[in-house]
Amino acid sequence: MKAQQTTYKKAKQAVIFVIGATLILIGFAFFFLPGPGIVLVIGGLIILAGEFIWAKKLLHKVRHKIENNSIGEKLKLHDRIERFHRAQ
Repeated sequence: MKAQQTTYKKAKQAVIFVIGATLILIGFAFFFLPGPGIVLVIGGLIILAGEFIWAKKLLHKVRHKIENNSIGEKLKLHDRIERFHRAQ
């Protein structure tokens, strides 16, 4: 039974990693193409932060950069990120 739980947890982490990393890569592509690059990068980080500590730390750094930048006021992303952290 424990082996099944470990396998399930690893599979879940792999799926979350693939989804989050894909969003981040597409977001980086949209920095050079027309599209919502920063939103996708932050969305990918939010997905990854739900499962990985390193992503949560990186998201925390990004959140503080956004809060100290005018782009944060335009996108209101710091409010969304804060609500995400409170929900966990």
